[in-house]
Amino acid sequence: MLTNEQRIVETRLSEITEVCDDSATYLSKMPAGCRNLLDEVYPGIFVGDRHAAQKTEFLKRLGITHILNAAEGTRARTVNTGKDYYTSSNIEYLGLELLDNESEVISEYLHPAIQFICKALDQGKVLVHCEMGISRSSTFVIAYLMWKEKMNLIEAVKKVREKRDVRPNSGFLKQLVLLEMNLNKLGGCLV
Repeated sequence: MLTNEQRIVETRLSEITEVCDDSATYLSKMPAGCRNLLDEVYPGIFVGDRHAAQKTEFLKRLGITHILNAAEGTRARTVNTGKDYYTSSNIEYLGLELLDNESEVISEYLHPAIQFICKALDQGKVLVHCEMGISRSSTFVIAYLMWKEKMNLIEAVKKVREKRDVRPNSGFLKQLVLLEMNLNKLGGCLV
């Protein structure tokens, strides 16, 4: 038998999965074969893929001052850049070694990632990226919008999806549901 909290989580996951699975509308607006390296999904916040993260001159022209790599590492499906990669570009860097799988505990990295995004927005613009710019990176941007911009989970997902076809994996979505529940309990503010 499910607890009340488990029922709430399951219901919310079902609602958010519907939003994330509605790619047909988003994709129908894009020209055939079009796939952006990065998209500005909220003022000053870009979500992108590994290729965007490796184009330092392009990032400088866009005014990117900070990079959050949500897929740091040398394993498959990670992006092997790092602090030294951006030294000559004067881009501040935060790397998180996360895999895109449902069992990955991304919630323990939310607070430092959100603080980094806040700092970046105070000083310029931020690229939040992972390998493809779909799951890990979008999870952090959605969490930022929930925490700092006081959006609920569905509003935050829809806001990001207005600009980029993102789909956090089901494990990340569950952790975002739990974040939303905690924010609601604490009146929108986590320490």
